Amino acid sequence: MFLELKNTAVGYKTPLIRGIETDLALGEICLLIGNNGVGKTTLIKSILNQISLISGDILLDGKNIKTLSNKEIAERVAVVFSKSQIPANYTLTDLVSLGKYIHYPYYFELNAQDQNEV
Repeated sequence: MFLELKNTAVGYKTPLIRGIETDLALGEICLLIGNNGVGKTTLIKSILNQISLISGDILLDGKNIKTLSNKEIAERVAVVFSKSQIPANYTLTDLVSLGKYIHYPYYFELNAQDQNEV
């Protein structure tokens, strides 16, 4: 599995969501829906290791996120929050392509395989 959540509780001082048991294979799509304040963004930030877990484990490629650097997480996961400021005149292709540039120095262009994947 690419992403695994094992008996995970997310929140701040008290859990917003607890007992999360799920996984996603690479290429699967997951839709998070819910009212304001139920923990959707908190869950995503916990997966990115930006917020500490209350309990449980989150694994990316079988590795606990607590052991991964921010760069290692960014190489595996890309997120665009709904309130993100996207530069004017960017196409969807441009935006998705940004997730590929983490693997290259700033002056490289995407190769044919990268462009196909985007």
